[in-house]
Amino acid sequence: MPSGTKEYILKRILIGIFMVPAVIIFTFLLIKLAPGDPAVLMAGETATKEYIEMIREIYGLNKPLHEQLIIYLSKLFTGDFGYSFTFKRPVLDVILERVPTTLLLAGTGALIAIFFGIVLGVVAALKKDTITDNMISSLTLVFYSIPIFALAQFLILFLVINYRLFPLSGYVTIGVSPADPIRYTMDVLWHLALPSISLALIQMATYVKLTRTSMIESLYSNYIIAAKARGLKWRRILFKHALKNALLPIITVAGIQLGLIIGGVVITETIFSWPGVGRLTIEAIEARDFPLLNGIFVLTSVSVIIANIVTDIVYTYVDPRVKLR
Repeated sequence: MPSGTKEYILKRILIGIFMVPAVIIFTFLLIKLAPGDPAVLMAGETATKEYIEMIREIYGLNKPLHEQLIIYLSKLFTGDFGYSFTFKRPVLDVILERVPTTLLLAGTGALIAIFFGIVLGVVAALKKDTITDNMISSLTLVFYSIPIFALAQFLILFLVINYRLFPLSGYVTIGVSPADPIRYTMDVLWHLALPSISLALIQMATYVKLTRTSMIESLYSNYIIAAKARGLKWRRILFKHALKNALLPIITVAGIQLGLIIGGVVITETIFSWPGVGRLTIEAIEARDFPLLNGIFVLTSVSVIIANIVTDIVYTYVDPRVKLR
């Protein structure tokens, strides 16, 4: 690996390391400013003042804000994310229990969106200003404009209620056990299909528009004209030169969206009752479970920072000019 690339990657990693504490502190203060008293919620609205004060003392809620922050940071950097008021369990255990299902849903949706988005974008660019291009662009605009909750409700009405092709909600059918791995896997995929398609259709619009624009710009650039003049095969020009350069903005968007996977599917998980981190966030907000909210926001923020670092590193291999800037 060239020294310039190493320096660039090291610089990006150091910036990310310095950003993590700043994000954690900002998240902590933001949640503390939110309305609602967790001590009252835990004790119950009919509880006595003495009992509420006892709850505050047990959980350190009666301490000054700066002391609470210092205690929180000291515990956080030892892996202690606090204790969930709602689930009566360590926050990290509650979150990690939900992470795999969120990664499965969001990851599947992202892969479908990226693949079909790039394919349709390339087709639209090659068929520029034709009926095919207009149809793809119009369809893309429709999906780009529809809110995720409206699209999900339409798919439920059309594919679940009318034709019963997919289950309405949940992660797996009651009674289906992992002891039967083939049946269990097929059942999870059956439940996964509709929510992942909903996510993919919304995200795909962005990839189609980006790919089309980037491909048109690449196809009419000087280096493509020069490659044609040298007699290179069209397939090689298309995939090795045009598409490679067109992927740069797609990598950026994909990196950001993948970083938001942990907390970015709140609406979809809520509509389809998918037991992931997104639905857990809604449950924590409704219960004013501040330690759990803090933990979710910290993990989400860190995942975004890591995704941005990985995106920058991938950039150095796709486009060597990046490290020079």
